[in-house]
Amino acid sequence: MENGKPMSGPHFHVFLAVEKHKHPFTIGFLVSLSLLMSLSLLLLKTLLHTLFSHFPKQKDTLGERER
Repeated sequence: MENGKPMSGPHFHVFLAVEKHKHPFTIGFLVSLSLLMSLSLLLLKTLLHTLFSHFPKQKDTLGERER
């Protein structure tokens, strides 16, 4: 009988745990969201850095400033 009921699997237990402890779940969700935001910002910074390093105009302006 349990094979025919997918709701009695691990997903259902996770849902019950979330329903019992809503506050820790929200805190964990916020923490994971902030971590994802910081990771995405780091990825954006590296992407922008690689994009600007490919353009030779940026190096030319830096060379003119030194003169």
